[in-house]
Amino acid sequence: NLPGAEWVAKADDDTLVHLPALLARLPPSPSPLALLGTIKWGCYSAQRYKHERSAPGKQCGTSAFAKSRHPGEPAGLASTYEGPYAFAYGWFYAMPRALAKRLASCRYASEFHEKA
Repeated sequence: NLPGAEWVAKADDDTLVHLPALLARLPPSPSPLALLGTIKWGCYSAQRYKHERSAPGKQCGTSAFAKSRHPGEPAGLASTYEGPYAFAYGWFYAMPRALAKRLASCRYASEFHEKA
């Protein structure tokens, strides 16, 4: 717990982070929705627990993957994809403390985490 921290970050255990260079790159007063790292766009289906690649403004549930059906799955699950959302992934990413707190209190994120 660092109550004065402006940023929260995640790094893989085999990643070396050069803190002086990182701190020089991070703005001291970040936008509340900023993300730093590898950012992708995707749509997510809570019914399938799966995501599909996407892009800003692209309709969700249109990819061959989203339209595919695994054995035992009901038909029409392509319509359950929501988004598109920007998400960070990979060996390192960071977000403003305000965004981390917002995600920590989000019911949807909490339910996703419990089921994942």
